Amino acid sequence: MTKFFFSRERVRRFVFTFLLSSVFLSGLLYSSVFAATKGSASLVLQPSVMKSPIGALIKVKMVVQSNFPLNAYHATVTYPETMLRFVRFDTKNSVVDIWHSEPNGKTPGALEFTGGSTKALATSSGLLGTIIFQTLASGSATLTLPRPEIYIADGLGTKADVNAPAVMITVTTETVSSSVENGGIDVAPPTIMKVSMTDDPFNAKQKIVGVTSRDAETGIQATFAREKTGFFWNEWAPVNNSFAIDKDTWALAIRTIDNAGNEEQQVIYNWPILFRNILVPLLLVLGIMLFVFFSRWYGNRKRKR
Repeated sequence: MTKFFFSRERVRRFVFTFLLSSVFLSGLLYSSVFAATKGSASLVLQPSVMKSPIGALIKVKMVVQSNFPLNAYHATVTYPETMLRFVRFDTKNSVVDIWHSEPNGKTPGALEFTGGSTKALATSSGLLGTIIFQTLASGSATLTLPRPEIYIADGLGTKADVNAPAVMITVTTETVSSSVENGGIDVAPPTIMKVSMTDDPFNAKQKIVGVTSRDAETGIQATFAREKTGFFWNEWAPVNNSFAIDKDTWALAIRTIDNAGNEEQQVIYNWPILFRNILVPLLLVLGIMLFVFFSRWYGNRKRKR
């Protein structure tokens, strides 16, 4: 039988070497995992270069790019208000389905937005939204995205390293030719293209409404909404493209106004809620009233006999 003899010194060296190797390998593993978790993303404005005449409506897309799944976004787009006028923000085809705040143009020269996705962005790129500007004066207009924040969908609130290049828009001295710009009157109302209604994943007492509207001439100025949970409408209130309503709302009215004052209205009914909360109680009350009426009528008739 072969005997193996290990001195105390050899055992000590073996343990020291094993611990040192473990620390080294753990460091490599942590570094690789951290690098994969940290990740990087790009927030770009497209097109990167644009040329447009004075008075034209231009579209600037905000696109996020990343090899990692993302689910939350916050950024501010700055622009020269003497050269560009904010018209509206279009969320059509956006990967964001819950908006905390949309760009509204209330702060001159800055458009701030915050939003998230109930389903993480799994593709390499996705559209956050489209900004519509109207050009006001000739020259070079620079759009920037200072200190944007994008979060990785890892359940830890991990911020990604974000690259956000600036965009240059050149406005020429030419003027756009259209019926409105040449003194014509915009009489066409805006179009409410789509109204969607989904459950709020964060609040079971609410539903999230998404509104997509468009106006080809002067752009959308404002959108309003009111709702019915009982028998009467509440007051009109200004809303963004995405807003919350009570889950028991059975009628929702949307009113969109363009910059020429034309407006369009649309009413959406939630028939199951209407039947459950309004028609059933109404039929029960009517049934009780009819029962009482015929009971009295039958009783009076029987007494007369």
